[in-house]
Amino acid sequence: MRRKFLSLLLGAALLFGTFAGLAGCKKDDGSITLFVYAQAHEEVAIRQMAEKYKQKTGTTVNVNAVTAESESYWTKLKSYASSKSMPDIFYMGPGQMEYYLNNNQILEIGSYIEANTEYDYEDLYEDLRNEYVQDGKTYGIPGSFSVYPMGYNKVIIDQTVEAGSWPTDIPMPWAVDPATGKQVVYTWDQFSRAAAACTYGSDYFGTGLLERWALHSWLWTAGADWLNADKTKVTVDTPEFRKALNEFYELHRTRGAVQGIESESAMNHYQRWLNGQEAFFNVGTWDVGGFDKLNSNKIQYGVMPCPKMDADSTWYTYSAFLGYSVANTSKHPDKAVDFILYYTTSQDSYDVLVKENKIILPSTQSKRQAYIDDPAITPTGKELFLSAMSEGHTKRLPTTFTYNSEWYDFFYSNTTEFWGGPGYAPKYTVDDFLKWIEPEMQGKLDRALEQKAQDEARRK
Repeated sequence: MRRKFLSLLLGAALLFGTFAGLAGCKKDDGSITLFVYAQAHEEVAIRQMAEKYKQKTGTTVNVNAVTAESESYWTKLKSYASSKSMPDIFYMGPGQMEYYLNNNQILEIGSYIEANTEYDYEDLYEDLRNEYVQDGKTYGIPGSFSVYPMGYNKVIIDQTVEAGSWPTDIPMPWAVDPATGKQVVYTWDQFSRAAAACTYGSDYFGTGLLERWALHSWLWTAGADWLNADKTKVTVDTPEFRKALNEFYELHRTRGAVQGIESESAMNHYQRWLNGQEAFFNVGTWDVGGFDKLNSNKIQYGVMPCPKMDADSTWYTYSAFLGYSVANTSKHPDKAVDFILYYTTSQDSYDVLVKENKIILPSTQSKRQAYIDDPAITPTGKELFLSAMSEGHTKRLPTTFTYNSEWYDFFYSNTTEFWGGPGYAPKYTVDDFLKWIEPEMQGKLDRALEQKAQDEARRK
């Protein structure tokens, strides 16, 4: 989710070299192309797997990784589709799959999976496999799933306790709740007070969250949601949504728990966390490999449940799935499917991606317990990544259920209207913002529904 630009020039060169063959500019050499987005440490692991596969089979896998925000990946993929230069293999989310199916870009791969006798497709979690099946036909193979719980920095918390500033009625975030036998779950009030206690001077702050990814937890625990049950109506101007967004706003603006606007403009929340200057910040499964390389004198992190509204509420975070699809135009679909199965189910997959580089959770059922029991795999509390899903504490991002994300993107592209910023006064209160933006979002969702109907009619 926090995908940063590392080298646009290198990316452009890779794009040209990788896809020139697809345009007919060079002789087919039997290689296949893989198009993904990744952080720098993730790209290293992906290339390791490609090299191991080449050593094993002799097939070259040309890896092209977009090291930018994920939105840039989807923009590039659409451009490849338009120019008829699709890579053999590409990241595909369940929420995006329908668009590419309607535009005849994805190959049905069920027969190739059945013909492959080396890897155990059935070992992948059934719920994940089903995300890529429509009308009994398989259009992708799940590669990873992730959740986004809260993280804590034990270094700052210990400092706060030593200074006598930690609230005595709030347990440590890694503690076990004697009433449930599970890790404690803070209420909004407890989280706010704990974060405020960890804020001191101009160097240490309690929290500071990325609204696009963290806000869901506040919404869902308050009973709010983005859409109605049949996913045709935007539902942001509701009492539940207003309550959650106001709480999220107050946490960041009035509780003394988060750096101020001027300070944030100098260094954002994410960088503060990386520098060991924030006590609480969300940790995605994709982050672990990178976070493990941080200075342990400044940051010793673990994961905890996201805060819940009150003692009677349930905590939530979001879950996301990414898999791999094969292009309809691939000259080597058998190799493409074989590589995907190798990448997702093999022992090399577990050793390289899960254990060594820690960029994904084990996507196979047979490796679940090994992952939980292995003390070498971080972070502290990592079993929460798995139990959050199995125990009903995760929900899907709303764009999973809509034909495009324009209606949703519009919300976040306008939140400065109530946040304000350096030299920019807020235009709306939270309540007035939601009243203004809901019909705007609805108009964009209506157009997406119309486009979906048109594309489905054309496909038939």
